[in-house]
Amino acid sequence: MAYSLSTWFTLGLTLIGLNASAAISLDELISNSPFAPHAGAATQASTSEATTLEFRGVMTSSEGTVFGLHDITRNQSKWVRENEKGTEFNIVSYDANTQVVNVDYQGRRFSLALSTSKIGLAAASPVSPLPSTPVATSVNAGSTSDQSRLETIAAEVRRRRVLRMAAPGATPPIPPP
Repeated sequence: MAYSLSTWFTLGLTLIGLNASAAISLDELISNSPFAPHAGAATQASTSEATTLEFRGVMTSSEGTVFGLHDITRNQSKWVRENEKGTEFNIVSYDANTQVVNVDYQGRRFSLALSTSKIGLAAASPVSPLPSTPVATSVNAGSTSDQSRLETIAAEVRRRRVLRMAAPGATPPIPPP
């Protein structure tokens, strides 16, 4: 079955039109993330408003001080300046000695302390003991001749070979040809 040029042209325009109508702008994608909860869904917080906000950081630069606040229920963080207009978080004051910030949020004022990181201890990894037989190495720190440097290198190679052979599961070395 042969198709005419006009049929291919019409089909191409149709596909382009479908593709363009399905495209989403990046601005819309940022504001309406597919991974965030839907705006219509009611988010019920089981805790009070004060515990849904966290004060996570302070950063001072030549342009001023900014404060990092995180809304736990929406999983969003923002850096806000003190008394900055147009933001949902209004930093009223900050006490650097106690690291407490006073925030106006949704008509209420909260005092938030700087959060601390929660780091646990890791289990210690087992360490294999070194062989009990001491290995003598000769280091001649005062000499700069090539012969003494070669002897020092040879002694270090012998020392490492003994350590390698003393390790559990070691295989015997292959002799040189």
